Amino acid sequence: MELKSKRDRLQVGLLLLPGLLVFALFTIYPIVKLLYMSFLQWDLGSMQHQKFIGLQNYIDVLSDKTFRIAFANTLIYTLVTVPGQMILGLLAAVLINAIPRFRVTFRVIYYIPVITSWVIVSLIFRYIFNTEGMLNYVLTNVLHLTASNIRWLDGRWGGLTVAMMLGIWKGVGWNLVVFLAALQSVPQELYESAGIDGCGGFQKFFYVTLPSIKPTILFALVMLTIGGFNVFTSIKMITGGKPMHQTETVLTWMYYKAFNTGRAVVRRCRDAHFPRHSAIQGHEAEGRGQFVGGTAMHTLKKRELPSNILRYVLLLLGGAVSVMPMIYMISTSLKPNGALYEFPPKFFPALDTVTLENYVYIFSQEKFYVNFLNSAIVAILTVVIAAFVSSALAFCLARFRFPGRRALFALVIGTMIIPGTTLIITQYQLASFFKLTNKLLGLVPFYVAWVIPFSTFMIKGYIESIPREFDEAVYMDGGSVFTVFFKVICPLASPAIASVSIFNFLTAWEEFTWAMTVINDNAKRTLPIAISGFFGQHQFTQWGYVFAMSVASLLPVLIIFICCQKYFVSGLQTGGIKG
Repeated sequence: MELKSKRDRLQVGLLLLPGLLVFALFTIYPIVKLLYMSFLQWDLGSMQHQKFIGLQNYIDVLSDKTFRIAFANTLIYTLVTVPGQMILGLLAAVLINAIPRFRVTFRVIYYIPVITSWVIVSLIFRYIFNTEGMLNYVLTNVLHLTASNIRWLDGRWGGLTVAMMLGIWKGVGWNLVVFLAALQSVPQELYESAGIDGCGGFQKFFYVTLPSIKPTILFALVMLTIGGFNVFTSIKMITGGKPMHQTETVLTWMYYKAFNTGRAVVRRCRDAHFPRHSAIQGHEAEGRGQFVGGTAMHTLKKRELPSNILRYVLLLLGGAVSVMPMIYMISTSLKPNGALYEFPPKFFPALDTVTLENYVYIFSQEKFYVNFLNSAIVAILTVVIAAFVSSALAFCLARFRFPGRRALFALVIGTMIIPGTTLIITQYQLASFFKLTNKLLGLVPFYVAWVIPFSTFMIKGYIESIPREFDEAVYMDGGSVFTVFFKVICPLASPAIASVSIFNFLTAWEEFTWAMTVINDNAKRTLPIAISGFFGQHQFTQWGYVFAMSVASLLPVLIIFICCQKYFVSGLQTGGIKG
């Protein structure tokens, strides 16, 4: 729609202003400043540049042996986890799409790892893969597959293997929801025609299903690649880059160089073709990662009983793998501290030893409630602000023609490929300038800026599916741009807004890296930082407290997702993937 009157232009400008202001200040400026800094030699202590050195920083980076190892680790992680998540997620989606009952139940079960904080799942995997942990006991003493315990976390390849297994395990559920949404949109007539032509199940899959969901496959591939190159929290919590920086990824190595060695060398400008979250991973965004589904299911013909039994068996096995680490976390939180290091380790505590002492301790600590409230405040404010600014931005981009509209949309979406941790130095400078460091509310504008690109992308796709005749009817009755936005678009686009709001809540609730960097006061820390605070050297870690707090922090997120998952998947199905 062309903007003809001054009133329309003014109102569109007012709708664009909040989102563009936050986006430009907290995302675009740090990117530009980062590029500028990469050509200078800087003293990190005083943050004063010494001299222009051209490409010397880039030369130093490329000649750094540890950086090359970190880049190789990141590449290997991405090449393994991306196809692993996609293949298993697509397989699970096909199975769920074919069963007549319990689809929602399986969808929730498989999505539980996705909504669980990266800090929590990283600590669970570290505990399971500990040298004296449950996995080694099963492999050595139960299955007799190994002669001695495997030191998973003591070497480069062992640590990377654990991180990659975690990445695949956590990401399958997101892929399932994405592909399930796409499968439900494939016209049933195509399968019926293929059946008439004598095609079997595999032929239908390769010649009907895969071509029909090709755009979704590309979407998932891009988002997962973004998450793969954005891996940070899992490596930091599982291996810490050890031994001798052999398990570092590009982002963990950059963070180490920036905040541990005193030299701010920008290491990721050349990787601008790769990502930033999601949270999407999930986030981190590790992916953040992250986020779609569907409601309308084509009525399928009744399957033969043996086929359905096989599908249910496979889904139950996959579901068991999805929730087993979570069940182990809960069972461990119910053990007395003295039983955490017993041998042989027990998956479930004996009934006479079950105790709530870990929960009693956690709930008796005033700081737990403070940390919980801090996370809730930050998450809720992020959701509310991001919902408005992203919806307004998406509405203007979807409905009006103005100079630079396409370039603006490309710029907003393009920043999704910039790793958030890459900008941490320049964003920290910005936070210091505005005196936002060590302030709880200082986290909010950065979180909002991070989620604007994905939220705008998804909501814009949904708005474009709304017939323009609704807008025109309002204009004919003398309504304004504001009237259309608040009384027509927002109500009709509420499924998409709800979907991205859930995603934004999860992103803010579980964010770790930025909060860890800028918050030093214990009274202002969020839950992920508090949970990681219980974690020290492994032999001194009070795992009962760690997992009790993890369970307590997971419950609100799980309840919100279960209650709202219908809106979560339906809004995103008509949103970004189709848009």
